[in-house]
Amino acid sequence: MVGMNTFNGSAMDYQGGVTGPSNNTRLSEFSYEQNLFNRIINIRLGRIAPTKYLTNLPTDCQFVSFVCGNPGGWSFNANQSHWPVATWGGMLTIRPATNYYIQTGAYADNSWGFTRTGFPFSGNWSEAHANGTFIPVEGGYSSTYETEAYPKKYVVGFYYDSHNFSDAYLNTAGKPLLTNGGTPMNDGAHTEVYGEFMQTVWKPNRKSHEDLQIFGGAYIGSSGHPTVNAYYTLGVLKHGLPRRPHDYMGLIGVASVFNQRVTAALDTAVQVNGGRGNFARSTEGVEFTYGAEVLPGVLFRPYIDAVFHPDQELYAYVPDPKIHYSVGGGAQIMIRFNEAFDLPEIKPL
Repeated sequence: MVGMNTFNGSAMDYQGGVTGPSNNTRLSEFSYEQNLFNRIINIRLGRIAPTKYLTNLPTDCQFVSFVCGNPGGWSFNANQSHWPVATWGGMLTIRPATNYYIQTGAYADNSWGFTRTGFPFSGNWSEAHANGTFIPVEGGYSSTYETEAYPKKYVVGFYYDSHNFSDAYLNTAGKPLLTNGGTPMNDGAHTEVYGEFMQTVWKPNRKSHEDLQIFGGAYIGSSGHPTVNAYYTLGVLKHGLPRRPHDYMGLIGVASVFNQRVTAALDTAVQVNGGRGNFARSTEGVEFTYGAEVLPGVLFRPYIDAVFHPDQELYAYVPDPKIHYSVGGGAQIMIRFNEAFDLPEIKPL
């Protein structure tokens, strides 16, 4: 899908959309998975996009532009590949009791592969371009309708990224890079802590799958100089509507608080190119999505989103602080092949 998220002036939306950082047909996973001790331990090794299994609320990919696969606190800050870009790595999951889990892993930092397709012939199966290691730890409680009448998920997590990050603003002499030239200062590794939740708060009766869910998260840079100091999400989803029991609609709000060096670099770029004005330290966004089942297993999903104070990161043009908002929209067709063609559903072990 070519997403409108690619053009709305915000890296928060550009990175977070379901298409990821570039529009390509990709091999997003090629892995081996093994359960041990009656499913208490699960091991996964191979080419993996970690955010498919980490920082992943069941509500996320019911939206189109902001949060599917990549919460902004990760896609901005980590040099680790994120959905749908795979990298070499492995993950260990331990389920000590029903609905409880803890997982950790290690993945190669290889952002060079962002513009590649992930297939062996595309060149990014090599680790020649790897430049760090990404180590996450996450644990929490996660239930579904198969295990609980009112499903919920509560998560806390942490990651360490060993990549030696380049400073957005300063050179090695500690002076502004755009006006003094030179080489970007190295800021070293960084870490981040995060928490997420999803809670079913209403159902017409205990056995019904019609529901109202609330969800949200906070992702906070805890060391180093990440691009985003803090990223927040909050939203609501309604499954089942009058005379449309298989439809849903949702509203989500997101906000990124940028590192002051990132904002200073944008302001300097404006001044160097003869402009005036200063960028806000934060970018906010809101998205509304409606999922309409047009055939069994086939969803038509129109959406509209708005971004306030677009950060204009990751774009080639000169940033303009006078752009105060952008509005985008579009539609997506999603096919659940198991439902559409009466096929068995493939689930993780």
